Amino acid sequence: MSHEIDYVPRHEKPIVVILGFLNSLEKHYDSLKVFYEKFTPHVLVFVPKMFDALFWPIEDNRPFLEEMYKPLVEQYPDSPVIFHLFSQNGGKYFNRLWRKLNPQMRQQVKGFVFDSAPSLFPLNPMYYINARFFMWPKSEKTNGNFFFKAIPTELLNSLHYASAIGTWQFDQYINELRTLDLPHNQLYICSKDDRLIRYGDMEGFAADQMKRGKSVEIKAWAKGLHCDHFREKPAEYQDVCERFLQRVVGEDFVRNKAKI
Repeated sequence: MSHEIDYVPRHEKPIVVILGFLNSLEKHYDSLKVFYEKFTPHVLVFVPKMFDALFWPIEDNRPFLEEMYKPLVEQYPDSPVIFHLFSQNGGKYFNRLWRKLNPQMRQQVKGFVFDSAPSLFPLNPMYYINARFFMWPKSEKTNGNFFFKAIPTELLNSLHYASAIGTWQFDQYINELRTLDLPHNQLYICSKDDRLIRYGDMEGFAADQMKRGKSVEIKAWAKGLHCDHFREKPAEYQDVCERFLQRVVGEDFVRNKAKI
């Protein structure tokens, strides 16, 4: 059955861009994609790749920008764009992408959702041990491979990362984001006990955006797995996102969505 909103002209339906967390697969976001498809047929899912190098360089934006994003927004120039960003991977990629959008494309972006980000990359090496454990295939975390192979290797890598951060040689994208005029409507979703990002960094960034006159909302649970809130608490998560859509594209638009 169609998920489209029949009474709204097609060109005015929003465009939703989901940027996934590191090493995830696009199918991981299927339930979130289905949720957004209740409101629009224009939903892009893309997982940027960050390579395992000292300074964690991220892949070039051009293929996504030229082959996926630009053709869609140029086809529907009146459609409001909403980004849904996951973790440091989505945040860092959005930081670079935003700088490459022309003024007209930036104007078309009406809001973003930050899930489990933004945050400073910390000096504590345990952050990177946790991050690497989080990214390893589940099957390999059930035997001794991770502990006998990954822990010694990643401990050394973690010390390198911490050293680079301590000497300001690491790309702290959150500091760059603070200098930009970002979309007006902003939603931040996280858990306060997240071990891969620091809640205080995200809260401070959101407070700074409020001082700049942005429309900001924070949804923070006391406990939750990094980037998995949309699967752990689907009803509550979707309710928060639906209210955000009301702010961005209008309450009438959301209220009159097609019933599935």
